[in-house]
Amino acid sequence: MLCAFACNQQPSCHAFDYDSASKRCRLFEGDLTTGSIVSSTSATSIVGIVELFPSLFVKTHNQSCETCQDSRYEICSTTTNTCQCRSNSYWDGSICALQLFTNDTCSQIDSCRKDQNLTCVTDSLVKTTTTTNTTSTTTTSTTTTTSTATTSTAIITTITSTATTSTATTTTSTTTSTSTTSTKTTTTTTTSTTTITYTLPSTCPVSISANQTLASFTGLSANSYSNYTLTFTAISSPRTTLGFAVAANNNNGWFLDNVSVRELGGSNNTQLVTNGDFSGNLTGWTLLCSMSCSTASTQGNSLVILTGCPSGSIAPCYYAECKSPTYVYLMQSLATTMGTIYNLSFSIASSSSNSDNLFVFIV
Repeated sequence: MLCAFACNQQPSCHAFDYDSASKRCRLFEGDLTTGSIVSSTSATSIVGIVELFPSLFVKTHNQSCETCQDSRYEICSTTTNTCQCRSNSYWDGSICALQLFTNDTCSQIDSCRKDQNLTCVTDSLVKTTTTTNTTSTTTTSTTTTTSTATTSTAIITTITSTATTSTATTTTSTTTSTSTTSTKTTTTTTTSTTTITYTLPSTCPVSISANQTLASFTGLSANSYSNYTLTFTAISSPRTTLGFAVAANNNNGWFLDNVSVRELGGSNNTQLVTNGDFSGNLTGWTLLCSMSCSTASTQGNSLVILTGCPSGSIAPCYYAECKSPTYVYLMQSLATTMGTIYNLSFSIASSSSNSDNLFVFIV
């Protein structure tokens, strides 16, 4: 179909629709990550999308420019002289995904549309405080009836045959004064909402003090996973950032998989890590300084791979390399309580016995 061909010929096209009755063909930059397909009442309308798979980028991303000369998905960067994602897209660890728009969910610093000056706020917490004020008002209502003494005199005359007798009778009536008191209670509830933003480190290299480093590794046995369990005390509330940093020469990188964090000995056994097994992508993780590892002098990769993970493992896994002393960082912000102890477990393997540094840290 000519419409599908036209979309394929235009690298910025990721979706199209075609109406065979009107012969109208429309090309769209967005895809299913930035929009949705709405059903049409027309029986002559069809829609097509361009699907992206990691295999499309394996032989080009961060490689020399000649590998992407005919690529629809990447172009040669004049800054690094390597193949990089086109404008309005970003490297998510496995593909060049489209950059996102306002209020879209993002997980990486470079995942939002730069041409619209959008920035990814990687973590935030909404804190709601409710204050109840109770006011009591006492109203006294007094009804007073003046007491009046009324005296009436009645003259009763008794006539007998011999004499006449008069008797005076006095009657007094009294009205009682009554007071009534009523109490009125007024309750006022005030709710205030505060948004506290926690932003992951965004400057290369990441500043990490000695007491924030949990472990460091170098020169482990090649292509065989070693499993580690560490404990750490959360250094902040309500978030602590967990990170893995790699500095390793080309083809001497590190594999990472099965990342897990849970509270130690607590009643809450909730898994705090999102996508700790790297299920085909870096969802939940933030990749930082990967561009620093894509120059000719710091040749490297940082991505989720579907094949080539260490023996005995189930793909996918995360793989990173970056020529020492330049580091690439993989980070995730976790919900923690300051002072609480947590269990961290993960699996790592070096791709060769000459692999340089990998260290684990919290910030």
